[in-house]
Amino acid sequence: LLFQKGDLVGAEAAYRESLQTQPAAIEPLNFLVMTMAREGRIAEARGYLETHLKTYPEHGHAAQRLGELLLQTQPEEALRFYQDQIARIDGGLQPRHVPLLMGLAQAWQANQQPEEALRTLQRAEVLAPEDAGLAVML
Repeated sequence: LLFQKGDLVGAEAAYRESLQTQPAAIEPLNFLVMTMAREGRIAEARGYLETHLKTYPEHGHAAQRLGELLLQTQPEEALRFYQDQIARIDGGLQPRHVPLLMGLAQAWQANQQPEEALRTLQRAEVLAPEDAGLAVML
């Protein structure tokens, strides 16, 4: 509510307080990072996400948010990030990994490699042929 009203300072304080009592909570982390990014504090938001991912590496939403921040500011690093995230997946890619593949495709595109982006999206389509978001990107 504070974020929506434009009270970014109050919103950030509330999200930090929530994370102190529930450090694994995704929603306050997401909103905290969005608040930081909105204020142009991308490096700080990135650091917060990286620290969170060291403690909770299974939190795919935090990884996705970090990838999005990198895409906005450092496309080459975003490409490496998504490649590393996908390389770490044990047991092969599954439909739940489609958002990572979509992020990788966006990173390929941002790095002027549309053929790789298309190949990545086709790979994702094999995993989730009914994914509406994927269909839009193809």
